[in-house]
Amino acid sequence: MTLAKWIDLKAVSDPRGLLVVAEAGRQIPFDIRRVYFMRDLKVDEPRGFHAHKALEQVAVCVAGSCSIILDDGTTREELRCEDPTKGLYVGPTIWHEMQDFSPDCVLLMFASAEYDEADYIRDMSEFKGKDELMSIHPTAIVADGANVSPDAKIGAYAVIGKAEIGSGCVIHPHVVIEDGCILGERVEVFPSAYIGKEPKGAGAIARQPEFERRLVIGNDCSVGPGSTLYYDTNIGPSTLIGDGASIREKCRIGRECIISRFVTINYNTVVGDRTKIMDNTHITGNAIIGNDVFISVLVGTANDNLVRAGYGDHVRGPIIEDGAVIGVGATILPGVVIGKKATVAAGAVATKNVEEGALVAGMPARQIRSASE
Repeated sequence: MTLAKWIDLKAVSDPRGLLVVAEAGRQIPFDIRRVYFMRDLKVDEPRGFHAHKALEQVAVCVAGSCSIILDDGTTREELRCEDPTKGLYVGPTIWHEMQDFSPDCVLLMFASAEYDEADYIRDMSEFKGKDELMSIHPTAIVADGANVSPDAKIGAYAVIGKAEIGSGCVIHPHVVIEDGCILGERVEVFPSAYIGKEPKGAGAIARQPEFERRLVIGNDCSVGPGSTLYYDTNIGPSTLIGDGASIREKCRIGRECIISRFVTINYNTVVGDRTKIMDNTHITGNAIIGNDVFISVLVGTANDNLVRAGYGDHVRGPIIEDGAVIGVGATILPGVVIGKKATVAAGAVATKNVEEGALVAGMPARQIRSASE
């Protein structure tokens, strides 16, 4: 991958000479806050040897020529500047060196900010560890109204709206956190997660979502890569949300839960404390799941036997009470109640209520053992 990002300046040439134009927001991709140039440069005295934490620059060799070395910590590339109609973009956290100046070299620099010594990284070892040193990556977009704790870390290309990010949080690259989201302390959100997605209804049988533009994630939670948490959701402390999981609006997830990889939890569902819902399981809307429940992989739940247009009282999710166990690939139909500490065997289809402590199996599920046996 090349580090060269050349910018074509506006050039007008006629018999009288060459006119070159550089305008902020057009040729120059930032507001120009400072302009400086270098001349009378010594061929054997290179310059630069630093990076910037946030500053953006464009270098134009308006006369003569020179070489500019760019280094992002992985790739090191030497580029020759000799065309006055082209600018070389030097972004944040790019180490740069200038050398091999021709006797007539004049190097013009456009900068996005005034001089600030605190923005410089002058030590190569510090530069190599730049990702660990910077709390907010220069490419991240953080809204003016955001409340980000000073010790939180925001990764590259993350987008943070008017949210609250607590102490010790780590927000990895390409995460989106919308306005109104509140993250407690020591929350880690992995790459490409979307926090605070707005629910929308579409299609002939769609319900029209009602929701509050607010989302709360408790202390010590982990949100896996590619997962999506919709507005009006509360996640209790010390809960793990696995890779690619999706939790819709009006859901309440308890503390110390595991919502594993690619689990989908539909709207208006309650999950109690210390409950584990394993990979590729679907929890339907309007479901109630108690404390200390274990739901295995590939489990399906439903809330509508009619699948008709509109949304009404006929839509009822299952109720799975405290301590129940649901086996691999089981199906729980609308409105079915799974009693406390009951077990639904692997592959069973629960069409009727299961009494407390009972074991059911089969299709449809039939009681194999009662709580007293």
